[in-house]
Amino acid sequence: FTAATGLVWNLSSLIITQTLFGMGEAGCFPNLTRILQTWLPKKDRERAQSILWLATRWGGALTPILVMYMLRYLELPWRWVFAIVGSIGLFWAAAFYRWFRDNPADHPSVNAAELAMLPPETSHVHSFPLGTLVSNRSVVLLCLSAALLRSGARRAPLHSVAWNRDVPVAGEHAGHTLIGVKCGGQLEMGRRAAQLRAGIRADL
Repeated sequence: FTAATGLVWNLSSLIITQTLFGMGEAGCFPNLTRILQTWLPKKDRERAQSILWLATRWGGALTPILVMYMLRYLELPWRWVFAIVGSIGLFWAAAFYRWFRDNPADHPSVNAAELAMLPPETSHVHSFPLGTLVSNRSVVLLCLSAALLRSGARRAPLHSVAWNRDVPVAGEHAGHTLIGVKCGGQLEMGRRAAQLRAGIRADL
């Protein structure tokens, strides 16, 4: 839908394209979280999740600068810019589809020792509490803040929009890195403390 944005011809087609964009993107992070749960040992998931969010924020921070460069200095038509950025995503999606397996055991590069570190495959289907989600004030405020962050100043100069949008996004980088390192360390300490307590009780 990024590439399709370059094909819009009026406001209605833009709204439809962006709505489909959002619907398609909505499952991205839940699916990525499920992949981390399936492919990584429990002790590595927190740090991997922080790296994931760090990478998405770097992408969001660098893309406006890249777009500004293509529009201002390469003087590419804006429709071509959407086509170029969208083609990168299509290439990555094709490569990932070819490499990825839902079950790590089905991947030829995963050996028995690595499989032993992973949790057993589960097929539980959980109901989704949509009413609880949309009525949660924190979730609503989070969605609102994300929408406002990505809206930006539409009538500001191009270079101003690119840099000003990157200021709050760049601030998230350090936060996600710190959270991943801190949470990973704290959870590991908690696990070791629980093991120590269990050992003491066993000795008693």
